Amino acid sequence: MSARTDVTTLAAIRAYYDAQTGHYLYPGRRRKLDRLKITKSYREARANLSEEALAEDRLEARAAHGPGVQIYDIITKEFFTT
Repeated sequence: MSARTDVTTLAAIRAYYDAQTGHYLYPGRRRKLDRLKITKSYREARANLSEEALAEDRLEARAAHGPGVQIYDIITKEFFTT
């Protein structure tokens, strides 16, 4: 058996079968999809925050960074000033 066959076999073993799409996902693609799912759920959670939770978040940011600092959330693409 050649080295090329061994690499191909290893890649096939590491593949992950996604039942929703019916495709095999290799580690890099799987990580990307996991990251997309996580950021999507984070955006949804941030969009559905209550006013009280949002105020608490802003208060924590102000305590950590000081007043008058502009904060940018890279996931939700939201700016706010402490």
